[in-house]
Amino acid sequence: LRAKAEAAERGWARVAPRTEAGLEPEAVGLDGVLAALPEGAALVSLATVEPRGEPARIVAFVARAGVGARRQVRVMEVGRADAIAEELARWVELSGRSPRGWVGAERVCREEGRRLLALTWDRIAGAVAGAREVYLVPEGPLHALPWGALPEGAGYLVEREPAIHVLDAERDLVEDGTRASEHGLLAVGGVDFAGRFAPLPGTEEEVGAIARQWTSRAGIAPAGDVRLLRGADATEAAFKALAPGNRVVHLATHGLVLQDLAAAAAPGTRGVGGVAPLDDASQARPPAGAARAVSPWLGRRVLLALAGATRSESGEGDGDEGLLTAEEITTLDLRETDWVVLSACRSGEAEVWEREGALGMRRAFRLAGARAVVASHWAVDDDATREWMEALYAARAAGATAAGAVRQASRAVLKARRAEGRSTHPFYWAAFTSSGN
Repeated sequence: LRAKAEAAERGWARVAPRTEAGLEPEAVGLDGVLAALPEGAALVSLATVEPRGEPARIVAFVARAGVGARRQVRVMEVGRADAIAEELARWVELSGRSPRGWVGAERVCREEGRRLLALTWDRIAGAVAGAREVYLVPEGPLHALPWGALPEGAGYLVEREPAIHVLDAERDLVEDGTRASEHGLLAVGGVDFAGRFAPLPGTEEEVGAIARQWTSRAGIAPAGDVRLLRGADATEAAFKALAPGNRVVHLATHGLVLQDLAAAAAPGTRGVGGVAPLDDASQARPPAGAARAVSPWLGRRVLLALAGATRSESGEGDGDEGLLTAEEITTLDLRETDWVVLSACRSGEAEVWEREGALGMRRAFRLAGARAVVASHWAVDDDATREWMEALYAARAAGATAAGAVRQASRAVLKARRAEGRSTHPFYWAAFTSSGN
């Protein structure tokens, strides 16, 4: 089944009208990737190797930009995959847990983070020393790591050099010949779930603030450039119809993980994505066999809830039932889209794909044509998310790329929180990361 799915994805890449140039992903080789590597940058590609009779290990292939560095790739071992995965799981659990009411939460998280730092970034830092930027292609469990949130000195890695850009694949560095739309913001928030899920008033405030920020920048937004989908109008059908052609698509809503439909949102979080309580306990459990009837893309299927969202008792939807799936996203034409921002809890969760990368919402939007996707690793705090998103769009208005804007937003929020004596625990600012280029 996996082989058939891989063949289907390759076939789709060949026949889909992606670009005028018709460049197939598999036509991009090492020379093309290294030629596209910006001056002063380094490329780190992680891979899992499984020596016979030994535990799987993660290795790093490191290349540096520059004429003399062409075709010179350094190979180094990072460490045992199981040890890294276990440490990462402990740190993510601490980072994604609200520290409210827990004295010493940030100290404990930092201690765990330092152990993870020693197993990951510290192993490759020497090979990229002096680089201004590092383009990093993760592997296996490291798809779940927001690198900038690792503690470094008295601060965090995001506040240090080099800047880290996460790619889905090395070929993301190579231009595909398409151009993003010059204008257009589609923002979804304040969705009316008709009582099916808890309302999210913070998301309506969020998209309203983003829209005001977008239109207030001189020259950035002509009349009619911003379209908002709110309340009962934020249907799946409306989103599918309006999403193509926009430079930025922003979705602020519930992200549902199929196997976790009984999970309640943590106190103080908006419940975007780690699922808020349903109407009653009997409805909170997935139907028998639902986990087996899901997409072959994911073992833990993530769906985005829109207006009137319902859940099919068979685990399958009718196409416009209000639960947006990864498969449906791949059918959209988002070749003109520069950014997709998934302001939903755990919207970045994915199933590791042995062939390449991970299969989830990020991959789906990238296959649809979006150049970069910003998504979250854990449940997000309502107020903190709104603050971070405003900083993200301020960075975009100043000309930052997706990765650069994520970095600037995190640094701005950290600076503001320190100045005001607020906690700098990763829960409040590090959930969102970007992928793509």
